[in-house]
Amino acid sequence: MNRFATFASAGLFVAVSGIADAQQLYYTGFEPPLYPTSGSINNRDGWTTGTAFGISNGISQTVAIGTQSLRFDNSASLNTRYSVKREMPPGIEDGFEVTAQVYIDGTTGENRLYGVYLVDSPAGVLVNTTLGLTIDGGGRVRAGTDFDATWDIFGIIDTAAPGTFTDRWLTFTLSWTPTGGGEVEVSGFASPQEPISASFTLANAPQGLNLGTDRNEQVDRNGIGYFDELFIEAVDAGCPADLNGDGVVDADDFFLFLQLFADGDPRADINQDGVVDADDFFQYLNLFAQGC
Repeated sequence: MNRFATFASAGLFVAVSGIADAQQLYYTGFEPPLYPTSGSINNRDGWTTGTAFGISNGISQTVAIGTQSLRFDNSASLNTRYSVKREMPPGIEDGFEVTAQVYIDGTTGENRLYGVYLVDSPAGVLVNTTLGLTIDGGGRVRAGTDFDATWDIFGIIDTAAPGTFTDRWLTFTLSWTPTGGGEVEVSGFASPQEPISASFTLANAPQGLNLGTDRNEQVDRNGIGYFDELFIEAVDAGCPADLNGDGVVDADDFFLFLQLFADGDPRADINQDGVVDADDFFQYLNLFAQGC
């Protein structure tokens, strides 16, 4: 999945989910002096305690892209669910993308998972998830638009091949557009595992972010996970009604949409829910009326 992947065919572009430009709104590598060289990140750089007071989180130099990273140590105890949270920065209204590097230690049990969670309020915790993405020690990648999907069996979107996901940095990407579209992807696996991705329609716009850990069973739930290089970027979705990309919203775009809609073409899936239906038709009418 490219960043807000743009669908293209015969030179015609649908910009509903395409990034035209990006602006960095927030970044952290958990480095000093903004962060301590040890201890929790609670009350640092806008981070506060999330689920279960965020216990088990702390700065670590054991595994890091720079000099240090954020670690959740659940290796011996503290093996339920925990998170740290922060409010999303201003500027996300027109769409955004969150990327984070996530490292699963090879000793992690198959039922311990680590993830990135977008939540529906500025102070939301894990149960307030509106788009979440996790991976567990067994390689199962879960995602969905509520908290249960991030840990329960029904939320599994794929399973990474053994030996491709532990003891290496994986890239977690979560994105949202004002039409309600949400996309997630995990990449950076060792060969031959391909990136794992999925698309969703969100009922609520994300307003907060959690980094955290959970378990899906009461056994094999010990582990260690690290987070680093977290970016939040605003994106410019361009002009979504300009389907032919000529810079003008006119009858040509409208008739092109009618053709795509009649063909059931994925480019007519305006709300990105996987189905081309009346909801997409009326949503495009609204976009067309708004113009550029």
